[in-house]
Amino acid sequence: MRLITGPAGSGKTSLVLEEFRHSLRSGRLNVRLLAPTATLAHHLQNRFAREGFVFPARLIDTLSGFVDGLAGDPAQAASSVVTLVVEQAARRVNRPEFESVAHLPGFCSSLSRTIEEFSSAGCDSGRLASCLPPGPLSAAFLAVYQEVERELARRGLELRAARMERVAECIEREGAGGIESIWLDGFHALPDPDLRVIAALGRHSELTLTLGDADLTAETRARL
Repeated sequence: MRLITGPAGSGKTSLVLEEFRHSLRSGRLNVRLLAPTATLAHHLQNRFAREGFVFPARLIDTLSGFVDGLAGDPAQAASSVVTLVVEQAARRVNRPEFESVAHLPGFCSSLSRTIEEFSSAGCDSGRLASCLPPGPLSAAFLAVYQEVERELARRGLELRAARMERVAECIEREGAGGIESIWLDGFHALPDPDLRVIAALGRHSELTLTLGDADLTAETRARL
């Protein structure tokens, strides 16, 4: 793995794009350029198309999109599905702390977003249970979170953190599907599940990751 750091405007992206251009000119298709958002990935696809390059669109993707191509089943639960499952879980758990608000759509929507934020950060209900501080709503929230995970598993679905962890383990065992070179550019926040996948990819491919100086914490460097 190669880690390129520097302040904004220092040329990190220019270096990555030029290396990707070189791969396209060489006719290599076993490469990937990964961006943090679909908007940025589409922008890069259009940019290279305007430069005259013809290539499969999958060569430029998001990290999540790339993971989707490797993940298979179970599928990641859509946010709308998570919200519906949270509504049902809150009623089944029937905690007195939430009794007066569990029937309100706004409350369940907020609870759903909070659960997805925890999951995206790599904190499933098991990890949360091990470090959750005491509080008036702590036990109630954890009970709903655990019920949501059980219900999603029953439906053959999973949250993002579980999906990323499963794909990372698969990559470590089986490799990256023949991908030889991967560039990741434009990322700022890298939660634990993303770092786990990136580290696994780095063991099987020539991987280049760019990060701004402000985004490269000591913990992130150690994880990589």
